[in-house]
Amino acid sequence: MNRYAAVGINQDAELGKRIIVLTVTTTESRAALEEIAALAPAEASARRANGLESIRYPSGGRVTIRSHRQGTRGHSADVLYLDGGVDAQVRDTAAWDSLRATLAASPHAEIIRA
Repeated sequence: MNRYAAVGINQDAELGKRIIVLTVTTTESRAALEEIAALAPAEASARRANGLESIRYPSGGRVTIRSHRQGTRGHSADVLYLDGGVDAQVRDTAAWDSLRATLAASPHAEIIRA
């Protein structure tokens, strides 16, 4: 995660978008949460429970941070941000289909790669 990505993620979440950030490891998930939370508005609330990292915004926007191994099953989003190295982990068609399903309900779906 870099600060430019963290700023953009915050901006989208403040506009009410639901965002999932996928990292390679759970350690990177925690680091991404801290970087995004540091730039979030004071009214946003961060949840730091292991495996349930997220930030909720007053606008209704939400950032959920998960490692690649946790996956996105059961989650929906408008934006799926693949942090550095995640692309190399998603190798088969079934994995990509699962990621795309996360975005199926959004009229403004986006996949962003670091």
